[in-house]
Amino acid sequence: MEDDYLVVSLSAWEDDVIFYNNKESEEIEPQKNKLACLKHSVFLAPVKPTPFEFCKNGGTLEKDGCVCPEQWKGQRCTIVNFCKNSTDNNFHFDIITVGKYGPSIETCEDNTSNAGFPKATRFCNITIYGDITLGNVSEVNCNQNLETLAAQVCVTPCLLESLEDGIPPSLEISPCLGFPVLCDCCPSPFTILHKQSPKWGGDFPLDVVMVESNTTDDYTEISSKTLALTSNTNQLTAQNISYATTVVQQIFNESKNVPSEVRLPGVHKQKYKPPLAKKVAVATVSQLLDAKEDIFENVGSFGTLTKEIENYSLTLMNESIVQPNIAVQSVDLSTKDPVTVIFSVRRGVNDILDPQQTHIGINETELKPESQTELQILINTTQGTNKKFGFVLYQNNKFFQSKIFTMKSNFSQRIVAGKVSDDDTNSSMMKEVPNVSVEMIFKSKYNESQFQLQSYACVFWNFTKDDWDTSGCKKKPQNNSQFLGCQCNHTTNFAVLMSFRNNYNYPELDILSDIGCGLSIAGLAFSIIFYVVTRKQRKTSITYVFVSLFTCLLIFNILFLFGIENSNKKNNSTMNATRDNVIPQHDNGPPKNHLCTAIAFFLHYFLLATFIWAGLNGVQLYFLLIRTMKPLPRHIILFLTLTGWGVPALVASLTVGIFYPLKGELGYRQEVICWLALPENGNFGESPWFWSFILPVAIILFINMTVFIFITVKVLWGRNENLTSTKKNSALKKILSTISIAVIFGLTWILGYLMLIDNNNIIFNYLFCIFNTTQGLQIFFFYTARTKIFKDKISNMFKSMSSAFGRIKMPSLHSEVYVLLRSFPTRIEQFRLLESSKFTQKTFHSESSQINLCN
Repeated sequence: MEDDYLVVSLSAWEDDVIFYNNKESEEIEPQKNKLACLKHSVFLAPVKPTPFEFCKNGGTLEKDGCVCPEQWKGQRCTIVNFCKNSTDNNFHFDIITVGKYGPSIETCEDNTSNAGFPKATRFCNITIYGDITLGNVSEVNCNQNLETLAAQVCVTPCLLESLEDGIPPSLEISPCLGFPVLCDCCPSPFTILHKQSPKWGGDFPLDVVMVESNTTDDYTEISSKTLALTSNTNQLTAQNISYATTVVQQIFNESKNVPSEVRLPGVHKQKYKPPLAKKVAVATVSQLLDAKEDIFENVGSFGTLTKEIENYSLTLMNESIVQPNIAVQSVDLSTKDPVTVIFSVRRGVNDILDPQQTHIGINETELKPESQTELQILINTTQGTNKKFGFVLYQNNKFFQSKIFTMKSNFSQRIVAGKVSDDDTNSSMMKEVPNVSVEMIFKSKYNESQFQLQSYACVFWNFTKDDWDTSGCKKKPQNNSQFLGCQCNHTTNFAVLMSFRNNYNYPELDILSDIGCGLSIAGLAFSIIFYVVTRKQRKTSITYVFVSLFTCLLIFNILFLFGIENSNKKNNSTMNATRDNVIPQHDNGPPKNHLCTAIAFFLHYFLLATFIWAGLNGVQLYFLLIRTMKPLPRHIILFLTLTGWGVPALVASLTVGIFYPLKGELGYRQEVICWLALPENGNFGESPWFWSFILPVAIILFINMTVFIFITVKVLWGRNENLTSTKKNSALKKILSTISIAVIFGLTWILGYLMLIDNNNIIFNYLFCIFNTTQGLQIFFFYTARTKIFKDKISNMFKSMSSAFGRIKMPSLHSEVYVLLRSFPTRIEQFRLLESSKFTQKTFHSESSQINLCN
């Protein structure tokens, strides 16, 4: 009978894990979109195939062609768009992108105000003939930093409130040096020029103080120095950006030209900023938009700067200024009729703007996008006066830091501003035109093979809220699905906030997987019932280990069959352009699915528990067959319970407790299937799949492999001269027993580790697949069908059926069927060919007298 225990103990188990080879953020070519015969994918990290690189030098292929990085252009990103390394005036320069200023490698000394900043800059230009040339070297004053430049441009009249009377309500007062003032910027040092007490057309006595910085550099020079100090955008800090913003917004401030808004007695006329200073300031703004994204969160509001740029766009007299990250366009019309103006932006050769991309259309009745159009804005006025139109295009949204909309991806989000005002020659101020209608279209730029557009919102920047707002704006669906349409009843900075979700290839179980899992569940359930019913025939610990292992596999298979597929795939619908104009919370991310997370947890728990129970079975088999003279340890059932059920619970709980709070729901599990998250970019150290599955399973397999070698060498294939079976049956018995012990120890998972090394090996893939899909049948065959008790029960059952059929006269029964039923007992007896001899049973009984199986 103990030989039957050996057969049972060496029975096979293999889990029925079926997963899909996928990656959440990157597109990889799936081997299949079915889960059948791809069960090894739960074990493997995704291997990204080497794609054909149509776009060279880091370009990305989109439906309209290659999108090149800024240093390359052309159909396949093979044409250079940069100036090569250069040396001039003992200054060395690295590669400089066309249209940008490049910093020198040499930097200011540590004992200077600009320590670490470049000593010189150089501009890379392209001529009208397409020749790329380098400009002259501009040296930087290392003892003059952005803070001192900000102090120089802040020349401000400060109003000291009288102790007796208040300030005129018509004035906009804000603190300056601790006093009420007319500006927000007054860094030191300052010199008080004079003080007097004028009357403000009423009984409002005020003390007026005129302060001016101690330096006298003109604005063009200040603007040029600011441009040079911001050329190395990777080095800029939040404080650097704040000071540079102060400089450029003061240079753009039109009130500096002629202080007509508030006429203060005795105030001297201030310096005038020539147009060149503002053009250089636009280049500085473009450089600031190249700074690191996370720095802008600590800078503060850019509302004043963007307002000043809008106002500046009205003064260019039908000209434009285009820099790599910003374009400013002006349209000046003299007509008494209602007029429409379209500002269009076409697709460029790379990620930076160039003058050929922008276009102005006058008196167009509607938006007319072309295949290369990326953005259009149409302003329609109903009143006929002399009008100035201004447009500003920002290449990204770094000046518009939102608190209600979170950017999680690196999608480029363009911002376009449109403004129109009356050119009233009798007024010193330009007044915004009322009753203006604005229509816009945006082409959503994203990789359609990786992402799917879920929703979008038409928004404008509300300077009062300092955030995005939808008031006065609505969606306007377009006939061309490539474009997102919007309509607003006012002018300001506009944008489309888009919400994406990854375009996941959700796999599906096919009919073969359904049948395989169904058979596995049936086999496991039958085996559990069999071992519980016949529990008195063997030791308690043996039954407990087997039933626990079968139970873990059974629950795992049930969860896998009915829960492995993420229910989010049913909601994988396309974007509806007619939905309400509601600002999404973030730009990318699938809907939460806590049920999928729970299923991933329990799948992890029961699969890990299956391996641990397999390891415990190996340890128990070692004690029973190798150390036959020593009894099992005391409290073995308590030890098995704490280890088999407690250890996987601890590992699974720690996994979800650590990774879920740190990395979110998709940092713990995948999206395409409810299973542990796989490594991203080969970073195994931050993957729950590695720490809580691959590593523990490897340890268990190592232990089981060691026990397997001992049992195989000393028990299964050791010489036994007393063996009375035929040589043929003995060899067959040894082979079956060897296979049984290898399968029950889970050694077939070693194939999975081999596939981690070579995932393209078709032999390993198919072998691993076969062992998994036949898992239920293996358990039934090795654990149940080959036991003596089971064969006796089946034999007796068919004998009873045969006797019953023998007593019943069935003249209509076909003779062949009747003979077949009568022959069942004889055929059942043939199963005993694989049974061991009586001497063998006695031999194993003497080695383990406490084992009483399969009588």
